[in-house]
Amino acid sequence: MGVGETPLRLEEIEGIIEGTDVSEPVLDLVADRLAGILTPSTDIHASADYRRHLSGVLAKRALRAAWSRANHERLQAR
Repeated sequence: MGVGETPLRLEEIEGIIEGTDVSEPVLDLVADRLAGILTPSTDIHASADYRRHLSGVLAKRALRAAWSRANHERLQAR
């Protein structure tokens, strides 16, 4: 299940997170902006609203995981 036919680079989202610490307010802003940017379709598997919601949930998970890995690797390099 996806939200579009092609991958997208969302520079607006990159701008939100670039140079910041990943925090819940930042993650919530990312999820809100994704809901406003993405235009998924509805089909027999999921509605467009569900896909928009899920994209925010998955983006928040991915960003948390990436932030955690980056910090762990940075601490290991010391």
